[in-house]
Amino acid sequence: GQDKVCASLKDVLDKGTCRAFIFTGLSGGGKTTLGRLIASYKKCSPHNLHEVDGATHTGVESMREIIESLQMNPMGPNKVRVTIIDEAHQLSKAAWNSLLKSVEEPPPDYYWVFCTTESAKIPDTIRTRCTSYEVKPVSSDLLFEYLQIIKEDEKFKTSDDVLHLIARSSEGSTRRALTFLSQCSDITNVREAVDIIKSIDENEEGAVGDLLKALVSGITWERAVDILKELGTTD
Repeated sequence: GQDKVCASLKDVLDKGTCRAFIFTGLSGGGKTTLGRLIASYKKCSPHNLHEVDGATHTGVESMREIIESLQMNPMGPNKVRVTIIDEAHQLSKAAWNSLLKSVEEPPPDYYWVFCTTESAKIPDTIRTRCTSYEVKPVSSDLLFEYLQIIKEDEKFKTSDDVLHLIARSSEGSTRRALTFLSQCSDITNVREAVDIIKSIDENEEGAVGDLLKALVSGITWERAVDILKELGTTD
């Protein structure tokens, strides 16, 4: 569902006019997948592809570790390296500042990919150094076709009526569609599927889950405040 983005991205990669990218848009819309496609298109080896969770690695030290690793030679015959930072809007101001020079003048065969649902939080100093793309919600018709392919490949028993329901309920998010399909793989009754989808929606982790995961993995005060604001517990 991102044909225009892919066509433009291929053109930029072929011409070599930019090696830093920002993908914005809804959660589950394919931002990280586009970053992985950049790595695949440039034949980046798996051990030279690094994915970083910006929600838990928000500080300057985490970014400095990445920048310092650029001083080392990449592994394997293909020298292409790609770093994808998910939830990039969570990075601190100091972390962004530490990336400025590397984003503007990346080492040879090195690519930056920043994925975010909140593009306004990306500093202008970074934005002007990147090529930006907005990932659009996927149409329900296209999601239905995609789900049909998966159903056939995985030999699911899901009825077409349920697939249509999933496509409409996913709100343009491929990830949500896949989540719903995984729970409805043997469902043929629409009413039963409605109950399952409703149950998934009611049990989504939301901000509480974010807080619990952050407490386990380590959390900065700034990140804690952001999550508490989402919960409505602090000004």
